[in-house]
Amino acid sequence: MKVISIYFIIVVIFLGNISALGQQKYGSCDFQTRLSQELVNNPELLNQFKEFETQSKDPLNQSNLSSPIIIPLVVHVLFNTPSENVPDSQIMKMVSVLNQDLGRYNSDTANTPSAFKPLAASTNIQFCMAAQDTLGNAISGIDHVFTNTVQFPNPFQMRNPSFGGVSAWNTDKYFNIWVGNAAGWNGVNSVGYSINPANHSYWGLFADFNYVRQIQLGDTSNISGRAITHTLGHCFNLFHPFTNTLCYDPDSVSDTPIEQYEASGCPSFPLLDACTFNFPGVMFMNFMDYAAEPCVNMFTIGQATRMQNSIAFYFPLLLTSTACLPVGINNSDLINNIILKPNPFINFLTINSKNLLISIEIFDKLGNYLLSKTFLQQDDRELNMDLSNLSSGIYFIKFKTKSGIFYKRVIKM
Repeated sequence: MKVISIYFIIVVIFLGNISALGQQKYGSCDFQTRLSQELVNNPELLNQFKEFETQSKDPLNQSNLSSPIIIPLVVHVLFNTPSENVPDSQIMKMVSVLNQDLGRYNSDTANTPSAFKPLAASTNIQFCMAAQDTLGNAISGIDHVFTNTVQFPNPFQMRNPSFGGVSAWNTDKYFNIWVGNAAGWNGVNSVGYSINPANHSYWGLFADFNYVRQIQLGDTSNISGRAITHTLGHCFNLFHPFTNTLCYDPDSVSDTPIEQYEASGCPSFPLLDACTFNFPGVMFMNFMDYAAEPCVNMFTIGQATRMQNSIAFYFPLLLTSTACLPVGINNSDLINNIILKPNPFINFLTINSKNLLISIEIFDKLGNYLLSKTFLQQDDRELNMDLSNLSSGIYFIKFKTKSGIFYKRVIKM
C-alpha cells in the first residue's frame, strides 16, 4: 500500500538506507540522492517540499489546469569546439520529442499495453521557443554561447558564468535547458541532470551535447530523446517508480504500480516482481522507469496531475509568461472572448467568437506568417478550419474583429 510520504523517503535515501541507483542509459540518475542532500542541508527547501506534498494530495488544492500549459523555453548551447555547437535543427528535434511525449502524441503510444492505456495521459504541458529575450529583443529561443571551459566536471557549472556557463534566465518567465560537454559527469557518460522546482532560481535541465546532436525523430535506438524526457520529469517533481529495497510508495503517485527494482532493456509484458506480483504487473514502459528508450512511452494521469501541480505551486507566474509572443504583441491582446476548441487540436479547429470576425491570420511560434482568411459575411461568429497541412507545434492566431485586433495561442498535435 502506498502510504509513506515522499519527503520521508527522500531523507531515508540521504541517510543511506536505500541502495545506490543503478547506472544505465541515463548514466547514474542520482536525482533523488542529490535532492535529499539539498533538502537536508536547506530547511527552507525542505519546508517548501513538504508543503507541496501536502497540498498536492488534497483534491481541493490541485491545480486542475484544463487549458494547455504553454511554457517558454530557452536552450543555452555552450560550445568550446565546433562539434559541440549543436545545430538548431537538432535542438528542435529534442524539443519536438519532449512536446510529443508531454502531449502523448508520440507515435509509439500504440505500444502502451491495453491494461495501462486507461492510466496513460497527456500532461497538458507544451514548450514554445521563447520569441523574446529578457530585454524584449526578438530571438529564436536558442542561445549559442562560446565557452572557454573544455569540459564541465559538474553539470551545474553550466549555469555559472564563473565557470564558463550561462546564468539561468528568469525562471518565472522561462524554462532553461543547458546543452554542453557533459562527458564524465558522475564517472559515466551521463545524458542529463535536472533541478527540482523547489530550487526556484536554479530550476532547469542540463543535457550532454553528444547525445542531443544524435537524436533522430522516431528513432528506435537509445538516442531517441527519451532520456531527456525522463530527466524533464524530475524537473516537474516526478520520481522513479522503483524502490530498490522494500515495497513502499517511491513516487507519491497512486496510479504507478510499486516496483522493487528498476527495469532494464526491453522487458516482455507483463513484468511481475516481489512488490507487484499480479497482472498487469509493473509499468516498465513509464518514462520515469529505466527501460530502454524504445520501450518507454507514457506518463500516467497521476504523474500529469503532479507535474501540473508543481508548476502551479512553484511557478505560478510562468503560466502567464509572454516570452513566446512575437515582439510587438502585447499580453493584453490575449483575450478570452474568442474560444478555440479543441485546444490542442489534431486536424480541425473550431473558432467561436463573441465579436464579429473580419479576418484571421495564422503565424508560427517565431512570428512567421502562414495563412489568412477574410470573412465576407459580417455576422460570422463561428468557423471550422481544416489545418491538417500544418505540422505539430504552437501557433498564434491574429483575429481582426469589430472590436479590435486580438491574439490567441493554439497547439496542433
